[in-house]
Amino acid sequence: MTQAKVRQSCGHSELRHERNRGTEMVKEITRDELKEKLNHPKKSVLLEILAPKEYRQAHLPGALNMPPGQVRTLAPELIPNTDFEVIVYCAGPTCHASDQAAHELVALGYTKVRHYSGGKGDWIEADLSVVRAERQQGGLATREFSALAGRAAHEL
Repeated sequence: MTQAKVRQSCGHSELRHERNRGTEMVKEITRDELKEKLNHPKKSVLLEILAPKEYRQAHLPGALNMPPGQVRTLAPELIPNTDFEVIVYCAGPTCHASDQAAHELVALGYTKVRHYSGGKGDWIEADLSVVRAERQQGGLATREFSALAGRAAHEL
């Protein structure tokens, strides 16, 4: 998947980059910091904020899928501990779905929200590994996601 194709897959290129009063609580995370975090997956939850189809095509190792527009509905159920570190990403710098999701998480009371603005495009461009599940039917089921996120949240 090329970076251009990843950028197009976001579907939110027209989304305005609006800020709310929770902006100071969302901290950027670099690619190198994220690589280090992936070595300790029980200390954070990594969320890809793209459609399930895009998630199945390629996602960062350990990432769970939370489609755009479903943060307010799914986050409280799937990540019950609001003090757990949550890292979000989407297609790349021109996609603002993960930025919006980060601010929604802050509005919901999550206190440790990180945003990887380089996104999947930056990760792939750096020739880092991704998980491909194109043959898999459907996305990660909500109950599977819930079990994974709940287990991670309780291991804190």
